[in-house]
Amino acid sequence: MADSASVYISAYLKEGTAVGIVSFQSSAYLHADMREITSSADRSDLISALPRSAGGGTNIEVGLNECQRILRNYAGARLAESRILLIGDGAGTVGSSIPSIRADGITIDTVLFGQGAQLVGIAQETGGTENFVSDDSSVEGLQLFFTESAFRGCSSEQTDTIVQNKKVVIPAGESFLESVVYLDETIGLDTKIVVSYNSEVNLAVETEKNLTTTITKDDSLPLIVAMLKGEAGGYIKYTITKTVRIESDEEMLVTVTSSPLPGVKPVVISYKARESYVEFDKDTQLIGYVGVFQEYSPVLNLSVHILLNQPGRSVLSVKYVDNGSGKDSTPNDGIYTGFVPAHMIDGAGGSYFGVDVDVTGEGLLPAPVEEAKSRGRRSTGYSSLGKFSRISSGSVIVVKNWESVPDITPPDRITDLTIHKVSNSKDVVTLIWTAPGEDLNIGQGTKEIQDIKLVPRDSIITNVSRLQAKAGKRLELQIKTSSIPLEPLGLNISTDILTFYFRVKAYDSSNNSAEWSNPVTVSYYNPTTKESHRSMALMAGTVVGSAVVLAFAIGLAKIMHEYKSKFQNISRGNSYISVTVDSLFSENVIEELDYSDTSSAIELTVYSPTYSHIDDNDYAEPDY
Repeated sequence: MADSASVYISAYLKEGTAVGIVSFQSSAYLHADMREITSSADRSDLISALPRSAGGGTNIEVGLNECQRILRNYAGARLAESRILLIGDGAGTVGSSIPSIRADGITIDTVLFGQGAQLVGIAQETGGTENFVSDDSSVEGLQLFFTESAFRGCSSEQTDTIVQNKKVVIPAGESFLESVVYLDETIGLDTKIVVSYNSEVNLAVETEKNLTTTITKDDSLPLIVAMLKGEAGGYIKYTITKTVRIESDEEMLVTVTSSPLPGVKPVVISYKARESYVEFDKDTQLIGYVGVFQEYSPVLNLSVHILLNQPGRSVLSVKYVDNGSGKDSTPNDGIYTGFVPAHMIDGAGGSYFGVDVDVTGEGLLPAPVEEAKSRGRRSTGYSSLGKFSRISSGSVIVVKNWESVPDITPPDRITDLTIHKVSNSKDVVTLIWTAPGEDLNIGQGTKEIQDIKLVPRDSIITNVSRLQAKAGKRLELQIKTSSIPLEPLGLNISTDILTFYFRVKAYDSSNNSAEWSNPVTVSYYNPTTKESHRSMALMAGTVVGSAVVLAFAIGLAKIMHEYKSKFQNISRGNSYISVTVDSLFSENVIEELDYSDTSSAIELTVYSPTYSHIDDNDYAEPDY
């Protein structure tokens, strides 16, 4: 904790900031009275004053009272702009201190350091932020908290952006590490790279714009700081090199920050949990929302993850999406949504869960209508912010009465099943859809598909192992319709038009079933029965809501009736073939839960009133 506070004072607090240091056990101890930072000597003195050990009781009230006292006494203090950073790892009481602090306009930010901390709710009462740091992620978590604290209370135009904050490792057998970060088009001033290390290392920096870099090193902390002069942009590559031979891995913490460019509206990232205090049951879902906006414009096309610090476990990465799937109700509105289902929540180690937000990718802004029109009809209507990288703290979620529960969450409903193409000469229909996940649009596939049950087996042309794909990936399945037997279904080959109806649904590893997808159809005609049908050849399309595309039905319940009304010689048979893609699964790997993975099986039903065969064109693309 003292090391992270040292980096905070040395590298991030701006000149002109006044700082005091108080610790508390059963009583409060003043380590440094309020002092304005005007020189490196001020920083050194404050770092030297930091307490290096803790013990005794946890009387939060006396600590807060002492902080309030020195803020009130400080001649330059404007209380409404003052902030207390409260870090605790034990139980305690706040007594009557909060109402008085709130009346002074002082904000309290809290860090719950470990599961024993009893600081929940203090920050919210004063308009502050609440953070949780687990023992496993204490270095990164504290560094992120302190770095953000240096800019809290500033306007968004004055707030530095944290581009990267992560632990990096040079393996024992290697001598250096290279990494690249990217600055988008909204940031690039006062860019800073801070490296906290244990053994001797050096830092070198290369920038896309060939900026001059000033590197300072303080072995007493130990810390390396690289300052980039000018407006950085594009890539920044840094290289960390060992200067002494060590026979073990060298771990370091690297934090990269950059300020907004003048005259450019910054991108603001915010996180909100649907519920911060959760009474756990089998239906519990930790649902959250990440908003990414430049002023009022949503920033799209990003890869957004929350990093969930689970008690007693490693950090869990959960992907959030803005594509209308899963819990996301509206695509492309700049609000990325995700959730963790009950069976993947692990509260065995305690009730506090910390949330951080990690955002990467190429940020896209919807272009103004006038600009989109000027680009012509084929314009995407988007403007690029360049390669994008952000990390920020989210909040604390408290889960009470946790217990292990079974998986009852099904995969997402497939809503975009489409007839992609049809080969008339080979009787091959190609279906495409977007892969769902194990739990709505999240999950982790662990084994290839082992078997596919179909009568007959050779109706499926696609290698079914390809259907074991990441959620969000476009899947393709080819079916040879001439291999589907008609006689067992009560059908014959003498009918004018043959129409196949397809629909799919996904199963997860616990056999939870999704709802059926939208149905799609493909129709063939028999040229030997009606010459007038030669011009029709083939029809394919998707049932869309209550609309009928070409001759396609409105919903499964009315399919046969609608087709009979369109084509009087189509029989009313309602037989179908059930095709199921099964797979074997191992236990869920919840340490790397990602919305992009799937372990759901697929069931395909084929409805076939009649059958025929045509040999006209090689391929006929559907016209929607």
